[in-house]
Amino acid sequence: MAPGKYKILLLEDDPVRALIFESVVKRGIGALMTCPDVTTALRHLRGRKFDLCVVDLGVYLTGDEYDDRGGIDFVATARAEITRTVPMIIVTSVRDPAVLIPCFEAGADDYVVKDETMDVTFKRIKSWLDGVPYAATFLEQQRREVLYALRAREAAQQDGELL
Repeated sequence: MAPGKYKILLLEDDPVRALIFESVVKRGIGALMTCPDVTTALRHLRGRKFDLCVVDLGVYLTGDEYDDRGGIDFVATARAEITRTVPMIIVTSVRDPAVLIPCFEAGADDYVVKDETMDVTFKRIKSWLDGVPYAATFLEQQRREVLYALRAREAAQQDGELL
Protein backbone atom coordinates (compact mmCIF):
# COMPACT_ATOMS: atom_id res chain seq x y z
CA MET A 1 0.00 0.00 0.00
CA ALA A 2 1.56 3.28 -1.07
CA PRO A 3 1.63 6.05 1.57
CA GLY A 4 -1.08 8.62 1.05
CA LYS A 5 -2.81 6.59 -1.59
CA TYR A 6 -6.32 6.31 -0.15
CA LYS A 7 -9.10 8.77 0.63
CA ILE A 8 -11.24 8.08 3.68
CA LEU A 9 -14.42 9.81 4.81
CA LEU A 10 -14.89 9.80 8.58
CA LEU A 11 -18.33 10.60 10.01
CA GLU A 12 -17.54 11.38 13.64
CA ASP A 13 -18.99 14.11 15.84
CA ASP A 14 -16.51 13.70 18.71
CA PRO A 15 -13.48 15.90 17.93
CA VAL A 16 -11.17 13.89 20.21
CA ARG A 17 -12.07 10.57 18.55
CA ALA A 18 -11.66 12.25 15.15
CA LEU A 19 -8.13 13.39 16.08
CA ILE A 20 -7.22 9.90 17.28
CA PHE A 21 -8.52 8.43 14.04
CA GLU A 22 -6.62 11.03 12.05
CA SER A 23 -3.40 9.95 13.75
CA VAL A 24 -4.05 6.38 12.55
CA VAL A 25 -4.71 7.50 8.99
CA LYS A 26 -1.53 9.56 8.95
CA ARG A 27 0.46 6.33 9.39
CA GLY A 28 0.69 6.26 5.62
CA ILE A 29 -2.85 5.26 4.69
CA GLY A 30 -3.88 8.48 3.02
CA ALA A 31 -6.10 11.52 3.27
CA LEU A 32 -8.96 11.93 5.71
CA MET A 33 -12.11 14.05 5.40
CA THR A 34 -13.78 14.36 8.81
CA CYS A 35 -17.47 15.26 8.88
CA PRO A 36 -19.32 16.14 12.10
CA ASP A 37 -22.83 15.25 10.88
CA VAL A 38 -24.73 13.17 8.33
CA THR A 39 -25.71 16.12 6.14
CA THR A 40 -22.09 17.24 5.73
CA ALA A 41 -20.85 13.69 5.14
CA LEU A 42 -23.42 13.05 2.41
CA ARG A 43 -22.53 16.32 0.71
CA HIS A 44 -18.83 15.38 0.65
CA LEU A 45 -19.55 11.83 -0.48
CA ARG A 46 -21.59 13.18 -3.39
CA GLY A 47 -18.86 15.63 -4.40
CA ARG A 48 -15.69 13.57 -4.01
CA LYS A 49 -14.29 10.10 -4.58
CA PHE A 50 -13.57 8.09 -1.44
CA ASP A 51 -12.09 4.63 -1.04
CA LEU A 52 -13.66 3.93 2.36
CA CYS A 53 -16.16 5.42 4.80
CA VAL A 54 -15.81 5.02 8.57
CA VAL A 55 -19.10 5.90 10.24
CA ASP A 56 -19.83 6.40 13.93
CA LEU A 57 -23.20 4.86 14.74
CA GLY A 58 -24.38 7.67 17.00
CA VAL A 59 -23.91 11.03 15.27
CA TYR A 60 -25.63 14.31 14.53
CA LEU A 61 -27.96 14.31 11.54
CA THR A 62 -27.48 18.06 11.19
CA GLY A 63 -25.61 20.58 13.31
CA ASP A 64 -27.92 20.24 16.32
CA GLU A 65 -30.06 17.12 15.76
CA TYR A 66 -28.43 14.06 17.38
CA ASP A 67 -29.50 10.48 16.63
CA ASP A 68 -27.97 7.47 18.35
CA ARG A 69 -28.39 5.58 15.06
CA GLY A 70 -27.62 8.45 12.66
CA GLY A 71 -24.82 6.43 11.10
CA ILE A 72 -27.42 4.00 9.78
CA ASP A 73 -29.20 6.90 8.05
CA PHE A 74 -25.93 7.91 6.43
CA VAL A 75 -25.17 4.39 5.20
CA ALA A 76 -28.71 3.80 3.90
CA THR A 77 -28.76 7.09 2.00
CA ALA A 78 -25.24 6.60 0.67
CA ARG A 79 -26.11 3.11 -0.59
CA ALA A 80 -29.43 4.16 -2.14
CA GLU A 81 -28.33 7.42 -3.74
CA ILE A 82 -24.55 7.66 -4.07
CA THR A 83 -22.44 4.48 -4.06
CA ARG A 84 -22.76 0.75 -3.90
CA THR A 85 -19.03 0.09 -4.06
CA VAL A 86 -17.35 2.17 -1.35
CA PRO A 87 -16.89 0.00 1.77
CA MET A 88 -18.63 1.35 4.87
CA ILE A 89 -17.34 0.48 8.35
CA ILE A 90 -19.55 1.26 11.35
CA VAL A 91 -17.96 2.32 14.64
CA THR A 92 -20.03 1.21 17.60
CA SER A 93 -19.65 0.55 21.30
CA VAL A 94 -21.42 -2.82 21.23
CA ARG A 95 -21.34 -6.20 19.50
CA ASP A 96 -25.05 -6.84 20.02
CA PRO A 97 -26.69 -8.37 16.92
CA ALA A 98 -29.83 -6.30 17.58
CA VAL A 99 -27.72 -3.17 17.04
CA LEU A 100 -25.53 -4.53 14.23
CA ILE A 101 -28.24 -6.12 12.05
CA PRO A 102 -29.84 -2.76 11.08
CA CYS A 103 -26.36 -1.46 10.18
CA PHE A 104 -25.74 -4.28 7.73
CA GLU A 105 -29.30 -4.13 6.41
CA ALA A 106 -28.67 -0.45 5.61
CA GLY A 107 -25.52 -1.36 3.69
CA ALA A 108 -22.61 -1.40 6.16
CA ASP A 109 -19.83 -3.80 5.25
CA ASP A 110 -18.03 -4.19 8.57
CA TYR A 111 -17.84 -2.76 12.08
CA VAL A 112 -15.26 -1.95 14.71
CA VAL A 113 -15.91 -1.64 18.41
CA LYS A 114 -14.85 1.63 20.04
CA ASP A 115 -13.03 -0.04 22.90
CA GLU A 116 -10.79 -2.03 20.55
CA THR A 117 -7.27 -0.68 20.27
CA MET A 118 -6.40 1.69 17.45
CA ASP A 119 -4.02 -1.01 16.20
CA VAL A 120 -6.98 -3.33 15.63
CA THR A 121 -8.88 -0.53 13.89
CA PHE A 122 -5.82 0.28 11.77
CA LYS A 123 -5.46 -3.36 10.67
CA ARG A 124 -9.16 -3.58 9.82
CA ILE A 125 -9.01 -0.42 7.71
CA LYS A 126 -5.85 -1.60 5.94
CA SER A 127 -7.44 -4.93 5.09
CA TRP A 128 -10.40 -3.19 3.46
CA LEU A 129 -8.21 -0.74 1.58
CA ASP A 130 -5.97 -3.52 0.29
CA GLY A 131 -8.97 -4.82 -1.69
CA VAL A 132 -10.07 -1.52 -3.26
CA PRO A 133 -11.86 -1.28 -5.65
CA TYR A 134 -14.74 -3.61 -4.79
CA ALA A 135 -17.57 -4.78 -6.98
CA ALA A 136 -21.05 -4.08 -5.65
CA THR A 137 -21.92 -7.78 -5.96
CA PHE A 138 -18.95 -8.73 -3.75
CA LEU A 139 -19.97 -6.29 -1.01
CA GLU A 140 -23.60 -7.38 -1.21
CA GLN A 141 -22.61 -11.05 -0.85
CA GLN A 142 -20.39 -10.24 2.13
CA ARG A 143 -23.27 -8.38 3.81
CA ARG A 144 -25.63 -11.31 3.23
CA GLU A 145 -23.15 -13.66 4.91
CA VAL A 146 -22.63 -11.35 7.88
CA LEU A 147 -26.38 -10.81 8.25
CA TYR A 148 -26.95 -14.58 8.22
CA ALA A 149 -24.38 -15.02 11.01
CA LEU A 150 -25.73 -12.10 13.06
CA ARG A 151 -29.30 -13.35 12.78
CA ALA A 152 -28.21 -16.83 13.84
CA ARG A 153 -26.39 -15.35 16.84
CA GLU A 154 -29.40 -13.23 17.74
CA ALA A 155 -31.71 -16.26 17.55
CA ALA A 156 -29.32 -18.28 19.73
CA GLN A 157 -29.23 -15.46 22.29
CA GLN A 158 -33.01 -15.30 22.35
CA ASP A 159 -33.17 -19.07 22.81
CA GLY A 160 -30.76 -18.79 25.74
CA GLU A 161 -28.00 -20.70 23.99
CA LEU A 162 -25.49 -17.85 24.33
CA LEU A 163 -24.89 -15.77 27.39
